[in-house]
Amino acid sequence: MNPQFAAQFRQRFPDEDVTYAGNSFSKRLYLAMTRTSLPGLLHYEDRNSMAHSIEARVPFLDYRLIEYAFSLPDDQKIKNGYTKAILRDSMKGILPENIRMRTDKMGFVTPERIWLSTDLKDWLDGILNSSSFKGREYFEPSQIMDLIAQHRTQQKDLGFTIWRWINLELWMTRMIDSPELNLH
Repeated sequence: MNPQFAAQFRQRFPDEDVTYAGNSFSKRLYLAMTRTSLPGLLHYEDRNSMAHSIEARVPFLDYRLIEYAFSLPDDQKIKNGYTKAILRDSMKGILPENIRMRTDKMGFVTPERIWLSTDLKDWLDGILNSSSFKGREYFEPSQIMDLIAQHRTQQKDLGFTIWRWINLELWMTRMIDSPELNLH
């Protein structure tokens, strides 16, 4: 991201105004629960359940369980590289070990890494080399091209991030640059 652009908007979402009085790890968890990850996931869950007339429940969000989890020491949250340590420990002897200790669980992932290096490579290159993308104040195109090269040589998996850059550019092209909409 262009440093000057980022500096203008950094104070819109300051972490410092969080009044949570824990260590930095606990503060990160608190931010994820109250501002970033969890609110977004709950929004999707609510929208999807309503779209299909399903009453959804999220039992791990009981306030007593949340308060208890926040009172635990860090090594009961993450232990030996495993997240959800206390939950994993509580399931010992109940769940098979290969399930209880799995680390490969992911949400509904899409193969952006593969797509952006194969089937969508020409499409991606067209967007990244467009004058509109190169002229945006939000990006540092040369740095992005370096990161794309690292992605394509599998030095870094940036599919998730690249996908967001592309969607922002497509949105800007359609909603800002489009003469018929002219939202300036």
